[in-house]
Amino acid sequence: MISELPGLFGKNFAIGFFLPAIIIVAGVNLLLVAFGLSNLGDAADPLQDVTIAALLAWVLAVALMALSRPLVRFLEGYGDHNPLRRLFLASEQKHFTDHVAPLLKLANDIDAARAAGQPEPAAGADFSGKLSAAASRYPDRIEFVMPTKLGNIMRAFEVYPRVVYELESILAWPRLMMIVPEAARKQVDDSRAVVDFAINLLVAGVVILAVYLVLALYLQEWPALWVPPSALLACIGAWHLIQQSALQWGEEVKAVFDLYREALAGQVGLDLPLDSAQETVMWRALSRMMVFRSRSAYAALRPFRTRPKPAAGSAADPDAP
Repeated sequence: MISELPGLFGKNFAIGFFLPAIIIVAGVNLLLVAFGLSNLGDAADPLQDVTIAALLAWVLAVALMALSRPLVRFLEGYGDHNPLRRLFLASEQKHFTDHVAPLLKLANDIDAARAAGQPEPAAGADFSGKLSAAASRYPDRIEFVMPTKLGNIMRAFEVYPRVVYELESILAWPRLMMIVPEAARKQVDDSRAVVDFAINLLVAGVVILAVYLVLALYLQEWPALWVPPSALLACIGAWHLIQQSALQWGEEVKAVFDLYREALAGQVGLDLPLDSAQETVMWRALSRMMVFRSRSAYAALRPFRTRPKPAAGSAADPDAP
């Protein structure tokens, strides 16, 4: 999160964190008024109330940004003691086994039949749509399946570079972000801001619902009965928005790998082979080098090294007289 501190007043910070923080602060204040615990609006200086509320919202927004990574990982289902893992992992793995794995196997069988010039296995009329949905929402193997829909959507685009190019995305991504054009980086960041907003909107719904229930049970009063169902609906809508925005973000992440992997190769001193099989060999070696800090993998990249261009006018320059 330290790298994001310069953007504390940027558009994406405002959308992803500050706006949900305003919702939380406003919602909690309204609950305090409803329960008779606050006289908000009765102060002699309303500007002072607004200033304090805005400051609280900004501090809360910074806290939400600092907690963004652990919160996202929790919602994905990471952690041996994550309750989401115990509740949903088995069902997600069963769904993968029953519905996703057969589609992926059939797609591989069709590709193999085409490569061999043999008749293709029969596929239903809606096979392409189902396969596209499976590839965008689930990883390629059951051992990578996560307990939640969000976790599997994110795993799906995380494994994309490995499945297609044999390039490990987690370590390649920060290297790519150092070289992609500003316009591409901005588009990816904008999509991530929508994901952050949806996640923090879910947090806002949970916080407001929890505060209402705690105050109602403690005071034995139930004012503003519209609040609990409204907060619950906000949580449901936010969870749907999280998934849809993560799908869009994932498509843009995949596009960065497709469009700028050649630039990545050049920046690390490699020529991107024209042959796809050789390209996967190169990315596999580079991935091993990054993941395992392997010198032997680095040495295996020698056939793909970029040959230095001769200086203009030198004897090695083919255009020299």
